[in-house]
Amino acid sequence: MTNPLSYQRTPVPEGALMNFSPSRFAEFVTHPHRWFQSQVMGVSSFDYNTSSVLGTIVHYCAEMIAKGEEVDQKMIEEYVHMHESNEDYDPATVLSQYIGMAEELVNSYVLRNDYLEVETQHQAEIKNGYFAGGTLDAIQGSIKYFKHT
Repeated sequence: MTNPLSYQRTPVPEGALMNFSPSRFAEFVTHPHRWFQSQVMGVSSFDYNTSSVLGTIVHYCAEMIAKGEEVDQKMIEEYVHMHESNEDYDPATVLSQYIGMAEELVNSYVLRNDYLEVETQHQAEIKNGYFAGGTLDAIQGSIKYFKHT
């Protein structure tokens, strides 16, 4: 089973010449050299740190609650321990802080809103084999506002 906290790329349509996510497009415009290194050369300048792992876990908790699904503690612990401890990553800090941070986000934001979609993948052809796509965090709203009278 794939850990739900592990990054999942939006599938690229067969025959696509290029696929841009909104964040990759922003990087292309603001930091073309960094974009070229990561997207063309396959060289990543960032792997993970305490903040990025913590953020992924808090985001996962918010996603599960917004979808009305169970938060899987076992998957969280597995995700924490799949990253090797180093000077930039302290798993003990992540384990001691994620619950309080996730509770704050869920109670102050997630539970106070309605969602039409949460963490859905989208893809659209811009022109001749060039696609824009990625994962949408959430669309807030309620279906009741869309009923025809």
